[in-house]
Amino acid sequence: MPRDVDHMRRKGLLEDTCNFTTPPSGEYIPTTTELTRMRNVSSGACIWLDDKRLCSKYEHRPFICRTFPFGPAVGVDRNLVMDINLRCPYVMDSDMPKIKKSDLQASMEEYIKNDQNILVKLDASRVLVKSVGYAYDPAWLPNGLRLSFMEPALRLLTSLKGVNNLPLFAQAWADAVAQESHKVIVERDNGIIDSPKQSKDILTAVRTRLSSFNDRPLRIAKQEWKAILADSNGAIFHMRRRKPFGRFVKLGRSIKAGKEIFAYKDLESLVYDAPALQRLLDYLIINMRRPRYQVSMAMAAEYAVKFKGRPIVDYELEAEFISRALIAHIDAIARIQAAVHKKSRIGVQEVALAIANMDAQITSGYVDGTILAELKREINQAD
Repeated sequence: MPRDVDHMRRKGLLEDTCNFTTPPSGEYIPTTTELTRMRNVSSGACIWLDDKRLCSKYEHRPFICRTFPFGPAVGVDRNLVMDINLRCPYVMDSDMPKIKKSDLQASMEEYIKNDQNILVKLDASRVLVKSVGYAYDPAWLPNGLRLSFMEPALRLLTSLKGVNNLPLFAQAWADAVAQESHKVIVERDNGIIDSPKQSKDILTAVRTRLSSFNDRPLRIAKQEWKAILADSNGAIFHMRRRKPFGRFVKLGRSIKAGKEIFAYKDLESLVYDAPALQRLLDYLIINMRRPRYQVSMAMAAEYAVKFKGRPIVDYELEAEFISRALIAHIDAIARIQAAVHKKSRIGVQEVALAIANMDAQITSGYVDGTILAELKREINQAD
């Protein structure tokens, strides 16, 4: 932020702590509008961290540090949305104090005060909505109407107590949502999403279909897990005494996480407890409100319209995204976390860590890469 650059320059902190972009001419002319970023030491840590890994310049920390773990984002409805970084130990640790509304308000006010281009960004989001909003109605519905269907649908997804094969149940759920929403929205109501009663009719049909679900033992698909781990460069992080530690995971005849080795069958037998499914539900509900999530749905729908001639006006894309991308990734990492922590069940801690590993990729743009590619493959296969 320009205000941070000016402040650190006045305090004599700028030259030793920041990197600058160099103008095309090769000449360096300091301005408040050039791109700057904090220097890191060789390990990747911030240069301001002291021997105790605490900030040595806390009173002068820049905007992104002052507002962490909050991340205000420009929404698709020309609004501001407060996002949160789920890798923050403060957020993951259930023993920490709850985040207050006043914290959110303070971060939002700080964001508005520091970002001089906020109105430009809001106008850009409105243009984005107009340009691709036609492609996928559910992604651009007023939140009240859209969430009146998706939140109860997600509760159905996380309602199966003692579930072992969560990916299988998630796929059954996605198939039910896609097919039943298509019957009601497209075949019955001519492609119009317009009422809570419509959502109720779809949910009733989905609930009936899921009531006959037959849970089967999980069989780990090694290639799918390799692809999932590749998205995080083969590494996961976990918590030890409230500090994050990374482990590289390799899949061969067995699963190697750091120096520990686990048999596939040990991970396949793990069952989710009810609090773990509640934590998963909380995350999915949060994710549905993210602008990046809505934009990704619209991008996939636009691909279906432009390149496949297939308009999608029901909830198929969102269901497939949640099942084949989010659930598949979270389930794999949660099972590895349970093995690392020597747990006989998948609990809240394992799901929270899996979400934190997964969410870092979403907030860094992964959702527009690997996950979007997965949605496009689904669209291609449906031809």
